[in-house]
Amino acid sequence: MNWYVLQVMTGDELNVADKLRQHRIGVMVPQEQRAIRSAGSWHYKDFVLFRGYVFVKLEYTAEIYHIIRRLPSVIRFLGSPPEPLWPPEVAWLRLLDHAGDPLCPTKMIALPNGKLQPVEGILCDFESEVLRINRHRRQAEVQITFAGRLHRL
Repeated sequence: MNWYVLQVMTGDELNVADKLRQHRIGVMVPQEQRAIRSAGSWHYKDFVLFRGYVFVKLEYTAEIYHIIRRLPSVIRFLGSPPEPLWPPEVAWLRLLDHAGDPLCPTKMIALPNGKLQPVEGILCDFESEVLRINRHRRQAEVQITFAGRLHRL
């Protein structure tokens, strides 16, 4: 079985994933917990990392194609014909999916030179891919190549 990418209506990723699981299709929708400041305090909210995409593990056949295409909110498989993800991409995906749980914020320490250093969490694995860190919003911008496209998360 291979991993493929489905393009779906933005915002319906989790609904499509639930419907695919009902058909016993392996699904990954990587999520993260983001710190949101509201009313003077910090709260955490789950966000989908790849908005508009769902990752499916299946043996691609015409029957499976038609089952998936009939689901509401599914737009298309990526690629023509659909191309499976490469093994390094699947490894990244598994790292981001974190066993189905949303990724927790990375713990950082301030170095004497004023820079931040990740000490625990997902950014330890992506340290070389960090473009910038916004201390005020408690967010990091990371750039990765996935499914042949450059993504900023």
